Amino acid sequence: MNDQQKPEEKSQDSATIAVQAETLYLLNLLLFPGISFAVLAWLYSRHSNNENPVNRSHLKQTMMVSLLGALLIVAVIGLTILFGGTQSPWIWLFVIMYFTLVHSTLIFFGIMGLVKAMSGENYIFPLFGKWFYQE
Repeated sequence: MNDQQKPEEKSQDSATIAVQAETLYLLNLLLFPGISFAVLAWLYSRHSNNENPVNRSHLKQTMMVSLLGALLIVAVIGLTILFGGTQSPWIWLFVIMYFTLVHSTLIFFGIMGLVKAMSGENYIFPLFGKWFYQE
């Protein structure tokens, strides 16, 4: 009976790191920005050479998409305000709409990644995930 339970426990443990990575990615976007990213970076540094390809893929993609997402949001909004100023309501309309679109898209991708991680499957982030995908 113990022999039958071990493979289930092993498959459950193998998906745990992927689930943790996706959860931290979502926590970084939704509740604890910065703190969750630091924990994700620690998890990535500790498990980036994990033998399970699903864990490696989820870890690398969540880490890199977190960095790329932050760069997209900060750079575009920063450049918009730098060159457009802060006086025009059109600038603020663009900033709010851009932030809402990019942020909600990253959240949606993270939810899809979490579902795949919970089922022990690989996930490639749409748009730019193939840049960071490894088998």
